[in-house]
Amino acid sequence: MTEPQSPLVQRRPVWQQRLLDRIQDLSDDRARLLREGYDTPPGAGELSMLAWRTQLLQLAADRSEIEARAFAIGIPPAEVGAARAAGSRGRRADLNPEPGADALREHMMGWVASDVWQIQHMAGIDVAHRMRAVTDAPRFEPEPWMVAQFERNLSALWIRAGNVADAIGLTVDESAGMWARTGRDWQRILDATTHTYDNEAVEERWRVYARPGIETSVIRDATAITLRLDVALFEQPVRIPTPHAMKTAAAAAFLSRPATGTDTVANAVDRALPTEADHTHWNTPTPTGPPPHSSHNLDAGTQL
Repeated sequence: MTEPQSPLVQRRPVWQQRLLDRIQDLSDDRARLLREGYDTPPGAGELSMLAWRTQLLQLAADRSEIEARAFAIGIPPAEVGAARAAGSRGRRADLNPEPGADALREHMMGWVASDVWQIQHMAGIDVAHRMRAVTDAPRFEPEPWMVAQFERNLSALWIRAGNVADAIGLTVDESAGMWARTGRDWQRILDATTHTYDNEAVEERWRVYARPGIETSVIRDATAITLRLDVALFEQPVRIPTPHAMKTAAAAAFLSRPATGTDTVANAVDRALPTEADHTHWNTPTPTGPPPHSSHNLDAGTQL
């Protein structure tokens, strides 16, 4: 028997509720694995235990990343905690929406929200990455081709998000909460993400987001989107802020909470904002560097 959800949770947009659902199911997955334990056949040594613990750590890390996103977009900690507790008690979320155009549209709306979140997260990480080059030492210097690829990934995600938003006729009301609109919104994002990362965590996430597979996967999807679902012609099209605009807002949020040495941080902000790139095309030249990836993992959905 499923317990009724509170009216507050029921009023959440579907794409936000899906975050809580994923937290709940990951908690259930981890609790089940924890209770099952690991096999100890004769001669197995510690391999079975190590594999079991690796899975537990991965599930906890995945849940932590989704919880950070939930906090960043303003979902109250009480709701996040309730979702985690429900999963730990063995309750799974209902992830089977009624079939139909509405279900498809809601799925695509979640796609837009996911891409926009990834752009915002990348913007915050890139600003933190550049700022710490001035305020902290040492740091890992990325290769020029990785810097260019990072920007190309941002452009590709922004274009795909815009294409999907146009395809479903996303309204202003529906886009509420999908991206930061005020300095306070950005401060909440940074508090939930980059302000919790040490230098190595920033570097790790920056390099994950600089992988070529993101652009490859996103271009394939974005160029295939031609469907328009129930587009309200009287609605003004929603315009998602460009990656450069997001970086500018993220830098301003960093500056609004200065660390030691205001002048140093101000200089870091200047360095964190390179000349505005054209995020409407993918033909940004990539400096000579290592050949493109040979990995088969082209899923752009991996987020940190």
